[in-house]
Amino acid sequence: MACHESFRSLRKNRKRRKRKNLYADFKKFLGDKIKHIGFVPYNELYRYYQKAKGLLVPIQWEEPFGLVMIEAMASGTPVIAFRRGSVPEVITDGKTGFVVDTIEEMANAIKKIGNIDRGACRKYAEDNFTVERMISSYEKVFNEIKDVNFGKNGVF
Repeated sequence: MACHESFRSLRKNRKRRKRKNLYADFKKFLGDKIKHIGFVPYNELYRYYQKAKGLLVPIQWEEPFGLVMIEAMASGTPVIAFRRGSVPEVITDGKTGFVVDTIEEMANAIKKIGNIDRGACRKYAEDNFTVERMISSYEKVFNEIKDVNFGKNGVF
């Protein structure tokens, strides 16, 4: 048990150091133009998205979905994120934000964030990430599977 707790503590400290280092790297490029807010309760989140010029997502893992990016775009906030996991599928580069590979590219993208139409971000989120769209997409895939396995008139 003590070993497990120590490991968890080391992992937390390593994550904290990584975040601090990443924030320091951004400050190098942007000075006081960047503000780290930290944890925000979910019910207050949309206010921050609406006021933000953009959302930075410097993820360090293969993000499987990216709900935070969709929430930001639904609020009309463009997203700048590292090309990891689902990022290229969620963000339309140059239209709803920017997909970047390095901190330098992220810093340069921030300078272009005003070129992104906030209304286009909102529309993209509405068109691609609603419950109705998800259901429609699932039905399409299920029908394709059914047609392949049972033919067009087969029983599923």
